[in-house]
Order: sequence, then C-alpha cells, then structure tokens
Amino acid sequence: MDALLSVLVTAGGIAVLVLGGSLLIRGAVGISRLVGLPGFVVGMTVVAYGTSAPELAASIAALDPHPGMVLGNVAGSNVANVGMVAAVALMLGAGFGRWRKYRGEFLVVVGCSVGIVLLVADGDVSFFDGAILLAAAVASTTILLHRHTRQRGEEVVDVLADGAATDTATEDAAADGRMPGSKPPRPAAAGGLVRSILMTAGGAGLLWAGAILAVDGAASLGSLAGLSDHTIGITVIAIGTSLPELVTTVMAVKKKEYGIGLGNVIGSNIANILLIGGAAALLSGGLAAGPGVSWDLGIAAAFTIVFVAATILGKMPRTWGAVFVAVYVAWLAISLIA
Repeated sequence: MDALLSVLVTAGGIAVLVLGGSLLIRGAVGISRLVGLPGFVVGMTVVAYGTSAPELAASIAALDPHPGMVLGNVAGSNVANVGMVAAVALMLGAGFGRWRKYRGEFLVVVGCSVGIVLLVADGDVSFFDGAILLAAAVASTTILLHRHTRQRGEEVVDVLADGAATDTATEDAAADGRMPGSKPPRPAAAGGLVRSILMTAGGAGLLWAGAILAVDGAASLGSLAGLSDHTIGITVIAIGTSLPELVTTVMAVKKKEYGIGLGNVIGSNIANILLIGGAAALLSGGLAAGPGVSWDLGIAAAFTIVFVAATILGKMPRTWGAVFVAVYVAWLAISLIA
C-alpha cells in the first residue's frame, strides 16, 4: 500500500469511526434516558462504553497482525481523553469542578490507571490478568448502575410522598424511574426506543468497519515512516479513536450537559483499561508489554490523577485546558522522535 492510499484509507476509517460513534452514542443515550439516570452516570456508562467502542474495535482488529498497538492505544487514548477531550471542553467553558458527589467513581478511575501500570511491571498482561480486568469492568458498572438507579427510585418515592403525584412532571419522573405501578410508555416513547436501538446497532457496525480501515491504513503509514506498532498505537490510532469522545463531550458542553461530558471522560478511561485491556488479553492469550509501554501508561495515570484532583478540589479555569493541550502535544512530539 503506497503512502497516498494509506492516508486515504486511514482518513476514511477514522471518518467511519466518527460517524459510527456518533450514531451509537445518540442511540445509547436515547435508550438510557428512559431509565432516568443522572447525566454523569449516563456519561460514565452508556456514553463512555459507546465512545470506547472504536478503541475496542481497533484493538481487536490489531491483535493478530499488530499486537503492539493495543496497550499503546489504551495509554494514548487515556492521555488523549484528558489532554485533548477534557482540555477542549475546558477551553469551551465546561464546568468541571467540585463534583465531590462522585468521588467514589473518581477513585475507581485513579485505581484503574495506577493498577494497569503495576500490572505491566512484569512485562505483560496475561490471560488471567485479562479475566480480572473484564470481571472488574462488569462489577464496577453493575454496582454504579444499581446504586444510582436505586437512588433515583428513592428520590421519586420522596417526591410522591410529598403529595406532588398529580403534577405532570412528577408523573414523568416516576415513569422514568421505573416505579412499580407507573404508567407504561406511550407509543411515541416506544417508537423512540426502536429508533435508538437501530441507531445503536448501526453505529456498532460502522465502528467495526472503520476500525479495520483505520488500523490497516495507519499500520501501513507507520511502516513507511519506520514507526513501531506501539508508537502508531499511542498517536494515530489513539487520536483517531478518541474523536467520538471529543465530539460527544463538545456537544454535551454546548448543551451545558457537563455531567455527561465529565462522565464520558472518566468512564472512557476506565473502559479503555478494564474492557479493552481485558478483552484483548483474553482473546490473545496475553499481551506483551513492549518497550515504553510502562512509561506511557504512567503518563496516562499522571494525566488522570491531575485531572481528577482538580475536578474534586475546585473549578478549573479555561487556562487549564490550554495547559493540558500543551503538555499533550509535547508528549506526542517526544513519543514520535523517541
């Protein structure tokens, strides 16, 4: 594959990834809204897993010919989520700050970020390690959804107990909370659910197709430029597959849905480590951590810790976004010339 064709294939693959990610997210959010979850929880689960689907698709597509891309993609995507996605959102005026209510979820992402660094210290992510990561992904998501769904139900019960049951908004809230005895969905809602499911399925299919194109094109470009699979993973693939997170978070910020935007960044970093790292290790029988992997995962952990600490301690000004971008660009430059 010559250089021009490689560029066209890579660009086409990334474009399909973005389109697929956008459709999947719109469909997934439409489904999740029927459950009545808080924006942060929607962002951290449904949206985060949806926007992490390109990373998963690209990593699985790369397993056989280019396994060195996988852990590089995990590290690069997590750095990009803070240095590019969160940074751009901050510069647009996102209200990421003083979200102490979700400090438990913040501790989970910090634990995952540090844990993966320790996990690769012995030189690989084994099949057994992959099983642990996937189990942790299922457990953490289940606990999060259960806790907040229960809280949602309790809030609706409190409202009903206050004698506001005749209010239309209260009835809608009760239905969204899926309370016993609540009214069944109206036909319009059922039609919206069907459309959301179709969007989700169509988006998933486009993600897989785009991932295969992006991996093939980027691998060819990297080979022509003399780059290693790991370097390709943390740069071209990581940036390309992080575009859905960027698009979704920017859209959320413009609509002042800061909870969805913040949850998307935090949840995507968790999904990249637990879901993608775990699935890739299981499917491959174990992933070898090549030169530089521990360093890049450490950088990803540092980015995540700084972002989480700033989010909990106080509101971050727009200038923090510019700082994150500058550090991210510097890290990319060092990775490419190292």
